[in-house]
Amino acid sequence: MSKIKIQGSATGTGILTIQAPTTSTDRTMTIPDSDGTLLTTTGDGSSLTGVGVDGIVSTANATAITIDSSEHVSLAHGIGFNGDTAAANALDDYEEGTWTPTFGTSPSATTYNTTYTKIGRLVHITGYFSGLTSFPTSNLNIGGLPFSGNADYQMAQVWYNASIAVDALVYLPGNSTSLTLRPVNGNPSNFTELSVQMTYITNQ
Repeated sequence: MSKIKIQGSATGTGILTIQAPTTSTDRTMTIPDSDGTLLTTTGDGSSLTGVGVDGIVSTANATAITIDSSEHVSLAHGIGFNGDTAAANALDDYEEGTWTPTFGTSPSATTYNTTYTKIGRLVHITGYFSGLTSFPTSNLNIGGLPFSGNADYQMAQVWYNASIAVDALVYLPGNSTSLTLRPVNGNPSNFTELSVQMTYITNQ
């Protein structure tokens, strides 16, 4: 059986305290097989400077990493790459879900596959619409995007089926959550199906 040795400093006078947690459940601390620092903190333990092995260093003075009961890991300020510490260059967001399109007061449609994925400042949306009724004869606005675009105009990719030939361009105006479909030939009232996919930049 291994021996246990607790050795005080030959010169220091500080007291080493090993304190049990406030629980009735037993706790076990396992020491790694190789030599190394198991845990090093300064002062009250708020600044972590080494865990287990060389190569993990922190100078954080607040909670930077949170692991919840579902084992999800949350980072307070994102992930930096190649030693870059600039906040603007950190990957700090990921989200996915569905969005609910709007067409104004009169137009209506059955919607399918209205999904989005956000990675950092990039947002990718999809949507398919059928059963289109009461669509306008001029510009068509499709609102309800999950995030507003940045200040620039951004173009979208669309596919549509129409009773007569229709040529149109679709774009996201600056700082908007509504796509604008602008017909060049024909009009949106001739659409029977409409599908949109777009990747755009947001400041959110």
